Amino acid sequence: MDRFYIFADFHLGINEQRDKEIIEKFLKTIEKLPEGTNIVLLGDIFDFWFEYKEVILKKYFPFLSGIWKYKDKLNFYFVAGNHDWWTGNFLEFFGIKTTKGHFTFDIENKKILMAHGDGYFPRDIFGNLLTKILRNKITTGIFYMFHPDIGFQIAKGISRISRHNSSKKEVPHEIPPKVIKHFEEGYDVVILGHFHLPIFMQKDKKLYLNTGDFPGHESYIKIENNEISLISKDKVLFKSKIGG
Repeated sequence: MDRFYIFADFHLGINEQRDKEIIEKFLKTIEKLPEGTNIVLLGDIFDFWFEYKEVILKKYFPFLSGIWKYKDKLNFYFVAGNHDWWTGNFLEFFGIKTTKGHFTFDIENKKILMAHGDGYFPRDIFGNLLTKILRNKITTGIFYMFHPDIGFQIAKGISRISRHNSSKKEVPHEIPPKVIKHFEEGYDVVILGHFHLPIFMQKDKKLYLNTGDFPGHESYIKIENNEISLISKDKVLFKSKIGG
């Protein structure tokens, strides 16, 4: 039986005490899960991530060491978000399968797409523009030439602006056009992060869900026993059969 727990938008690295609380809460959530459970991290787990050839980002070791503890028991997946786009192969050392696009899973004969979600919301003009700039190869090349300590300070400033912009988001009244396109491509369920709000919408028996941010809403999505659930602070906000 396939079992999935899907999280997004931890934004680790903002504050040491905040990181500690988030990591403890996350590890407590997954520690008793059965062997073989799939843990999908839908991006912006790190408030900033840039993978240098020789430099290791020590502030994220508490989280990665927690992952290491469960790497032989649970299956970890990571989708790069707009804050942690610049990943290389370092996370794979911890047993985490990574992508800069999306993951597709066939669960109970349902085709499910999981992505971070940046670029899905047309009204997020600032976020979409920032994403295009940061993913540009020229930008990446220039940034790589900065000393890591300087680069981190620049990134912190950009991240602060991005988070401020995210705090103004309102729940969309309709399913994003790009999600509708995925439905037309044959997907039955689309799960995103990025938007920081727990969301569930349905169209012609097809589902769009957003995990919401784990630190603020303590929200995540669970798939097991032929059901998909959106959970926030241990309360089920939405539940639906997906098969069986």
